[in-house]
Amino acid sequence: GCSTTATCAFCAFVGAFISSWYHSTGNILVMTGGDAATKTETAGLYIWYKAFTYLNFGPATAAAWMLAFILIGFTVYQLQILSRVEFKNAGASEKK
Repeated sequence: GCSTTATCAFCAFVGAFISSWYHSTGNILVMTGGDAATKTETAGLYIWYKAFTYLNFGPATAAAWMLAFILIGFTVYQLQILSRVEFKNAGASEKK
């Protein structure tokens, strides 16, 4: 039904969002250095700069924990949604 398609689309969107957010740090660092008045700075890049450039391990650790809790929350929510989805084999014939 429509809700199953919408649920799968939402789960795919959340997964793609988290993946792009996590993996974009390297590309942004190469292209802009995360500079441009920190307008292109991602969470991962912020954590990296705080910890290893400025040696401010406290704020970097706090930001890393916050990011981890957000990602864990998204993951738990997505797993709850996926537990209600019924997967069917496209080639299987149904018996009547």
